[in-house]
Parts: sequence; C-alpha cells; structure tokens
Amino acid sequence: MNNTEKRGTIIISLFLLLLPGIMAVGITQFPSSVNPGFTFSVTLSGNTGNIVGCGRTAWSWHPLTGVSTISCDITAPSSGNTFLIYAAEDNNQDSSPDAGTIVQQSITLNAQDFNSYITITVPSSVAASQPFDITVKVSDNNGIDHFDLRKNGQSLGQKDCLGVTLDCSKTYTTSVTSSTTFQVEVLDSAGYSATQSKTIDVTTQNNPPSFTTASLPAATVGVLYNQQITATDIDGDSLTFTLQSGAGSLGTATCTGTIPKTCSVPFSWTPSTTVTNPISIRTTDTQNHNAFANYDILVNPSACPSPSSRSCTMSGAVGRCALGGMQSCSGGIWSTCSGNLPITEDCTNAIDDDCDGVVNNGCAAQCTVANAATTCNDNNACTTDSCSGATCAHSSITCNTPPNTLCYNTGAVTCNNPSTGCDYTSKKKTPGTSCGNNLVCDSNGQCVSTSINCNLNPAATPQINLPTTAATGSTITYSSSGFSSYSWTLGNEQSSSTASGSTSYASAGEITVSLTAIDSRGCTGMNSKKINITKISKCGDRITDSGETCDGPNCQDDCKACIDGWEARDGLCFKTDNGCKSNADCAAFGTQKICTATHECVQCLESADCAADYECKSNSCTKKPVITEEKIPLGMTVSSPQNREYSTTEVLLLFETTKESSCSYKLNNANSIQLGKSNGGQAALNPKEGTNTLTIECAAEEETKTSTIQFMIKKTHMQIITLPESLLS
Repeated sequence: MNNTEKRGTIIISLFLLLLPGIMAVGITQFPSSVNPGFTFSVTLSGNTGNIVGCGRTAWSWHPLTGVSTISCDITAPSSGNTFLIYAAEDNNQDSSPDAGTIVQQSITLNAQDFNSYITITVPSSVAASQPFDITVKVSDNNGIDHFDLRKNGQSLGQKDCLGVTLDCSKTYTTSVTSSTTFQVEVLDSAGYSATQSKTIDVTTQNNPPSFTTASLPAATVGVLYNQQITATDIDGDSLTFTLQSGAGSLGTATCTGTIPKTCSVPFSWTPSTTVTNPISIRTTDTQNHNAFANYDILVNPSACPSPSSRSCTMSGAVGRCALGGMQSCSGGIWSTCSGNLPITEDCTNAIDDDCDGVVNNGCAAQCTVANAATTCNDNNACTTDSCSGATCAHSSITCNTPPNTLCYNTGAVTCNNPSTGCDYTSKKKTPGTSCGNNLVCDSNGQCVSTSINCNLNPAATPQINLPTTAATGSTITYSSSGFSSYSWTLGNEQSSSTASGSTSYASAGEITVSLTAIDSRGCTGMNSKKINITKISKCGDRITDSGETCDGPNCQDDCKACIDGWEARDGLCFKTDNGCKSNADCAAFGTQKICTATHECVQCLESADCAADYECKSNSCTKKPVITEEKIPLGMTVSSPQNREYSTTEVLLLFETTKESSCSYKLNNANSIQLGKSNGGQAALNPKEGTNTLTIECAAEEETKTSTIQFMIKKTHMQIITLPESLLS
C-alpha cells in the first residue's frame, strides 16, 4: 500500500492550572492614569521567595522575602496617550525576565503638562484625641490655585495659593480617635488636579502628669502662707494631690480644661520659726501614673518685733506691727495690731514705719508754728531752712530742741497785721482782716497754718456703739459718728466702710471689733471693743442657754443628754445599737429612713433606695458620675475584590465597617442590592468579562461611607495550533 500524504489540524485547548501554593507574578494594584513624567508605584504579587520585578524601559528586581506582595516604582513617559508597564520573575537571577513570566498592564497618560510636588508633614503616631499639627506644602510649575486637606472625606480648610509656584503651605491642627487617612487635593492654575494621602496611627499609651509650678515664694514667721501648686495631664486625666513630707496641708484640688487638663491644689501653713520648710508633693492621674515635686520654702523673720519688745515713747504715735498692720501707742503700751499696710518708712505721714518707737527717724526735721507742721521759712516762722538750731523771725516765736524741733508762739497771736497776716504783740482780732500767707484764724482769733500735725493735735478716739453680749446667729448692730470715713474689722472675716451696719456670728466666744476712723483734718483715730457671743440652740421645743449636748424630740428636759436608748451625735439624738427594729423607727431622722441589720438608721442599703441619678455608697446616696460615650466615626475596609485582574467568573465581595450600619452594593449598572444591617457584609458577585465597577455604600447615625472598586475579568480561551503534516503520518 502506497503511503498517502496526510494533512490535518489538531485543536489543543490550553488551560491555566492553578495548584495550591503556586502563583505567577501579577500586577495587583496600579493607577488607571498618571501625569507625564510622573513616578508612581504599583503592587506586585507572587510566591514568597521568588524574585519579581517591574519596568517600562528598564527592569527593577525585588525578592519576595517572607512576603507575597511588594511595591515597585515606575516613571511614566513624557508624551503619548497610553503606555505599557510590565512585571516578570527573575528566579535565575540573570537580571532578565524568566521565559513565560511576563505580564503587562496598559496605563493612560494624562493629556496635561502637570507635576505637583506635595509634602505632608505629620507625626508617625499620636495619642487618641490629642491635638497635633499637619503641615502641607505644595509646589507646581503651572502655579497653584488652591489645595485642600481632607480627613475621612471632610474638608479641614482650603488654602488659596493665588498662583504661586513654590512652597505654598498651611498647617492644620486636628485630632483623631483611631488610625486615619488624610488626603491632599491640589488644583493648579491650568485646571489640573492631583492628590496624595497619608495615614496616621493612634497610640494607646497613657502619659504621666507633670508639675508646672517650678518654685514657691518665701514665707514670713507668724503670717499665714497660702500658695497654689499646679500640674497638668496631656491625656485629660483628673489629678489628685498628696503631701508626702513637710509641714503644712493641702486643700481641695480643682481642674480646668479637657485635653490637656490643668489641676491645682492650695497649700497652706503658718511658720513659727525661720527654719526652711522642705515639702514633697505627689500628683496621681486616673491611670495611677505619678509625678513628684520638691520645694524648699524659705522663711523670713517677722516684719517688725512683737509689741512687747518695742519701745512706746510717744503717746499718740502710730506705727507698723508684726503682721504688716498698724497699731497706736498710748501710755507706753502698743495697741492690738490691725489692718494690712506696706512696711516702708514714709517721711510725710508722721508714722513710726520701721517699728523702732521713733516717728520719722532719719528724715529731715520739720518746723511747726502754732501747732501746725510747716517747713522753716513758711509763714516767716523760722529764718533758716533747717529747724535744728534755727532762729525765729519774730521775737515772740522760739524754736525748741531736736528731735522734734518746732517753732512755737510764746504769746497770743491775733489776725490784724496786713503785712505778715498776724500781729505778734496785740491780743485782739481786727474785724475784716485775714491772716494771709496760707494762715487762717481759728475760733480764738489766733493764726494757725492750713497744714495739720496729727501728732501734736491727734484725732479723738472714735466711739463704738456695740452690745457686750449676743447669741450665735442673731443680728448685731454696730455704729459710730463724728468722722469722715470708717474702717471696721468685725472679727468674723468681715469688714465694713460705713458708719453703721449689722453682722452676725456663727461660733461662740469672745470677739474683738476694731474701728479705724479718719476725721475732717485727715487724722486717724482707733478704738476696739469686745463682745461675748453665746450659743443659743433648741432642745425639742425649748430654747436654752449654751452648754446643752443634744437637740431634737428625744433629748432630756434639761437638754444635757439624750433619753434612754439614744445617743448624741453632732448635736442630735440618734438611736443606739439595737435601737431600731424596723424602718418605722427611723422616721424621725430625715433622710436616714432605712433600719440596718445592726439596728442603725441609714440612708440606703442599695442604689434602689436612692433617687434617680444617685447610687448607694457606704450607706449614703451619692450622685452618679456622668459618663459620656465617645462617638466612633463610620469607616469601611474592603477585603475583596481588589483593583486587580481575575480569571474566574465568580468573585467574592467581603468588607467590614467600624460600627453597625445598613449597607448595599451595585455592580456596574445593575440595581442596588441591600445587605441588611451589620458590621460588614459579603456576597457572591457575577461580573462581566472586562472592566467591572463595584460600588458599596453604608449608612449609620447620619453618616454615609462609599467605596468604589474597579477590577478586570479575563476568562481562559482556547488556542488552535496547526501541526506539520509530518507529525500526522
């Protein structure tokens, strides 16, 4: 049989077989379009341990060490409509693609001459709710119209750049509660736009507080010392304070602000010696983080010696005293210290400022005439400017000796000499004449100076009208008269500047009421008076004198003790142990209406016994703390599909949201499909061959979040191969 030529065609189907653990190189993430000359990143995927690379005109190789994806940079061409990018494997490490591993992707080249350089300066991580700064700086050859920084899609403020080309910048201050992506959107003067994003992570570390008070001022012996000590907490925690060591005590701390929060506490102490007081204070936040501060408080001696150690040589003198106040000298005895005046020597006030018992010591002496202080040549009284050893202008005037050198009239002076104002020989007043030269005639027809010497002619002692006894809580009236101004110290931390008024006292004891009054000449008079305050209280329906130990309907008739089965607590009669058997026995005790198992009347045993917004603590109803819940923004994370190419006809939709929300999705132009309300969703998608657009939308608490993904479907096709005739024989 002759061999006959045989020709034919064999159809071979080629299929891609994906085995577990085997994955060819792929370009999984890439931009759909870029600007000419712009360097951008793509994401390559492959098997861990392989060497993959990307390129356009040259290759860049990267080993997949311990990972299955890696970022690779490519620079776009400067012109054209579209261009191709490539990915491949180089497992034999010859810097060339391995055969059969090359994949490609087409990228659109924007028809524009645009290149924005965007710099976003942010901290790598921040504390939750802690304010921080974001600085955006943009340069563009076309000139920049404006840019905008967006946080979760919300604008933080637009920056108008007015066409500048270099370094248009703006700093934004914001805060976040969870990891957040910020996006910069730029528009140049040619109408082109660009974007860039930055993600900030949130740390959960809580920081300790810190003291802001660096040092404390000096104290004074015998004077109450009161200073505020301040600390801050950048996390917004409230602070408590503890005095670790040293003399003194701390008051109640107060806090202001939110983040950061500033808290201060008063420190008080009255030093008795000049020994330095070293104190140590600890502050603690709500997370039990501590900070410590140490202060050395210097102590100055008292401003003046005590009244018992000072000389009192001039009756009527007024001087400073130990507490920075003022006291008067009378009969060799200094009065009680009162007021609060500065301790400085004043040569014009005739007061013993330096507390040495001498008025105006160290000051230039003054000359007085007719019981009025003047300088030496005023009114022709003395012939020299220094009163010490001065001679008087008239024979009837003589100067006395230091320390109070005064020019005195030796005879009566009348107001009838037109030239000098006074005739030093006649003893009668001439009607119709005046003294002149700053002199006035007094009621006796004598010429006296218009200036006043309160030391030689002191003010009268003001009268105090005040009862000698009064009851606690009763209204007490005080008054005085005959002076131009009044300054009352009432002994109950109250004061007054009126001629009369009223006050009351809450505590029993002996009270001193002091008055400083100034007359029409400007001279000061002082007086004080004591009042005995007695306690008046009720015992049942009776009012008794002070001395009772209890009050209320269960007190004995003499108010000295409670009746049998009751005991005195804070002035009231309470049932003793085993005193109450039921809640009815507690009816007489106001809010203490619950009888405990130990037979005591209390406010509550559990929170149900208290009013709304109150809770039971230690058998007392206390107001519940207000807890404000922090609002979590709506966020969405899509796990599948990604912006990549798929070879299957069915793709899984899988996403999560930060909180429960109602979600739907739409594939291409189909109708939206509702997924219900949950913290995410999943569904099986049936995409078309080619490019598919998937839109996911979720809504919760007036917030809406939308995510759009584009992905490619390329199905496996059959390839027809024609074999040579020789292979068919």
